[in-house]
Amino acid sequence: MVDSIQAASVTLVDVGVYAERALITPMLRPEGWAELRVESRLDSARNPEDVHVRYRVTLNREGLLRLRGVIDAALGAPLSASEGGPRVNT
Repeated sequence: MVDSIQAASVTLVDVGVYAERALITPMLRPEGWAELRVESRLDSARNPEDVHVRYRVTLNREGLLRLRGVIDAALGAPLSASEGGPRVNT
């Protein structure tokens, strides 16, 4: 059985006239995979209500764990490789 992935979203940037958010949406097929999408909105655009997809990638749970690991490492709280963190050669 594959561990389930939950839908989630977060606002990354919101400066009034410009906003950007990240969304994780689980996929039905293949099971255990999710779409990671970064979207933006600009008030001065021709159609300001339209959302622009800046980046989109499909990841499995291990890919999401590696992404979490590199974010934690950038914030100074690295995960071990066994927890999905990046492998760092020193």
